[in-house]
Amino acid sequence: MEVEITKHLPILTEKNYYSDTHYLSSSRFKEYLKCPLRQLMIDLGFWNSPKSSETFLVGNYVHSYFESREAHEKFLQEHEKEIISTRGATKGQPKAAFKVADKMIASLEKESLFNRLYHGGSDDIVEKEKIITGFLGGIPFKCKIDSINLSGGYFVDLKTMESIQKETFSPTLKSYTKQAVYNVVEYQYNLQFYIYQQLLKQELGYELTPYMVAISKEPIPDKEIILIDDDVLESGEAIFLSNIDIVKQFLDSNAYPSGCGHCDYCLTHKKLEHAITLSDLVNK
Repeated sequence: MEVEITKHLPILTEKNYYSDTHYLSSSRFKEYLKCPLRQLMIDLGFWNSPKSSETFLVGNYVHSYFESREAHEKFLQEHEKEIISTRGATKGQPKAAFKVADKMIASLEKESLFNRLYHGGSDDIVEKEKIITGFLGGIPFKCKIDSINLSGGYFVDLKTMESIQKETFSPTLKSYTKQAVYNVVEYQYNLQFYIYQQLLKQELGYELTPYMVAISKEPIPDKEIILIDDDVLESGEAIFLSNIDIVKQFLDSNAYPSGCGHCDYCLTHKKLEHAITLSDLVNK
């Protein structure tokens, strides 16, 4: 069955990777779990995904720098209007968020341990922004990995975040925890790392060890290199296995799924139909 499906799948490139909907990514998988109706509308072109948000651009700004000089220059040219201020006292200068991004880059760039991990040694085989595809649960999946060190047997994902150390309440853990841990759990980076590892295993025939490089957007950026251990990967696997059939139903069904009632799409299309009690509101 997978062989037949593969015949009809496009070859992914830099140009069509983000626009493609034939393959499921970890991000789309997570969005289908949050609100299947919203994600379906995005896939059909009836709703805009916030891919051009400043947060998204700052992350890609940092990623492109560590990919290569050419990649960063291309990114600057393509997004000059979003990066450079066009009025006031700061006209012609990078906007505040990108000045912070430059501090993040400078903070990581001087770290020899980061450079060895991310770029590898002179004899290492390292691939940056590598597109990997495969099948998980009978569904075609894709991912784009920041850095893969084939010589060292590991891959790296660079994550920009508001803070690493700040204590934040995690609804899943039901306790306060470090922001980096919060992000892994609540943004389901654990699921992402599991999917990446499994797709790489299909591609290479063996498992690679995942690392997360965390860099904060604080005035003085904090940074950590975090080994993604088996406990994290197993929690990601549990999320995947408990939800893959649900997502598959959304993808295979000809009917529109129900919305979550809380996202931007659902609120935009919300219509008042009757009065509710406070108990109804609490239980929504």
